[in-house]
Amino acid sequence: MSASNTPSAAPQPQSAPAGQPQKIQPLYVLAWFLCALFYFYQYAIRSAPGIMQDELTQAWGNSHLG
Repeated sequence: MSASNTPSAAPQPQSAPAGQPQKIQPLYVLAWFLCALFYFYQYAIRSAPGIMQDELTQAWGNSHLG
C-alpha cells in the first residue's frame, strides 16, 4: 500500500492581500448611482407637495385641509 491513499484537498482560490485595495467594478458604481438617483427622485416627488402647499392652496381656492 502507498503511504497516502486519501486524495489531496482542492486548491483554495487566491485572494488579494489585505494591504491592497480591490478594484471597483464599473457595473457596481453604475448600479449604486442609479439607486441613488432613484432615491433622490422619490424624495423630490414626496416633498414637493408640502413645499408648494401655499401656492396650491391659492391656485385651487381651498384651505389647507382640503
